[in-house]
Amino acid sequence: MVTWQEKGFIVRVKKLSENDTIVSIFTRDHGCYNGVIKGGQSHKKSGYIQIGNYGDVQWKARLEKHLGYFTFDIIQHYASAFIRKQDMLHALILICNHITTLPERQSSAALYDVMHMLIKRMKTHTEWLHWFIYFEHIFLKESGFGLDLTRCAVTQSKTNLTYVSPRTGRAVTQEVGHPYRDKLFKLPAFLCNMEANVTKDDIMAGFTLMSYFLDKDIYKPLNKSLPITRDLLVEYIKKMEH
Repeated sequence: MVTWQEKGFIVRVKKLSENDTIVSIFTRDHGCYNGVIKGGQSHKKSGYIQIGNYGDVQWKARLEKHLGYFTFDIIQHYASAFIRKQDMLHALILICNHITTLPERQSSAALYDVMHMLIKRMKTHTEWLHWFIYFEHIFLKESGFGLDLTRCAVTQSKTNLTYVSPRTGRAVTQEVGHPYRDKLFKLPAFLCNMEANVTKDDIMAGFTLMSYFLDKDIYKPLNKSLPITRDLLVEYIKKMEH
């Protein structure tokens, strides 16, 4: 018997039978694992076997290659906590959508840590939208499609980085990029320094930047469109006051 225990987030839920549920759970050390929850369709368990929820996880299987079985003891009901906060609910679903595109059983501690921090900030209503974009930035990196926002692709300067090339995913300075600004993406300052001031324009620029690379590098190769929850979240943000 192969077994492990850890804390993790439910990122996908699918009915298997009248009684049982297949779930995907994302943990820090084991990545995204699939497994069966016996009785997951019951009234008692279905109330907390929902995407975004966080709990103590145990996985067991006769052999490592088998689908295996989960037990899940709830710690945080994030799904219900955000039910009346449409922007946060859209974000939570979108986070889980992204995670399910990762290769199964590939650990990603950095992505897990950012995801956990982001969701805790959402729960406490701490400023979180720029952290959501940062999460997508780390998600791209952990998926093998990281953007190089550390230095200018032309001058190697590490300051005044203002634009990103859609072709290379590399940053350039204001001076280098200005003549070509109509063909480049704006780089919000917080992606270079998370302590920087954040405006609504920065948030929208971040969503535009990430949308392009998520679509090109993650979803199109899977023959999928960006999740509709992303459009809903962006529309919600557009209605927000500056």
